[in-house]
Amino acid sequence: LLFLLRGRAAADALDDEAFAQSGVRDCKAFFSGLERLLTRETRVLDIGCGLGRMDAVIAPAVASVTGIDIASKMIEQARERHQAQDILSFVVGNGIDLNGLDDASFDLVYSHVVFQHAPAPVFFTYAQDAFRVLVPGGDFVFQIVEQGENELPEPPDSDTFELRRFSEA
Repeated sequence: LLFLLRGRAAADALDDEAFAQSGVRDCKAFFSGLERLLTRETRVLDIGCGLGRMDAVIAPAVASVTGIDIASKMIEQARERHQAQDILSFVVGNGIDLNGLDDASFDLVYSHVVFQHAPAPVFFTYAQDAFRVLVPGGDFVFQIVEQGENELPEPPDSDTFELRRFSEA
């Protein structure tokens, strides 16, 4: 599944309450119309989970949530922040693929405001690997910026800050 959404910047909050509310806001926007994917039986993987802001919001509705992120400090903080929610787990990834995660182990793989910062080859590797870790018939939902007319040139692969744009194809 491909979903092109116009999202907001992640974690733009200053205090814990505003941080939590930004997770609620972004989950509502991201999963709007897709609520059927979040059931008590759903095992979820979040690629680029950061501090687990959105994972904490969906956790009460699903069987389990695993967040993966390249930033070990963020994973450390996510584990601390969400230690009371035993269905949440967080792992450090390599920033290229989903190595270390078992085949066919998730019903839903999602990623919010991550892939537009990844060079195209990295995005495609993650996409291929997402289907490896999904059960047959599972769902892969992600957000990217849609390519439009008169766009600026794509940033070099070494730049993971500037936005990349993708065509629907």
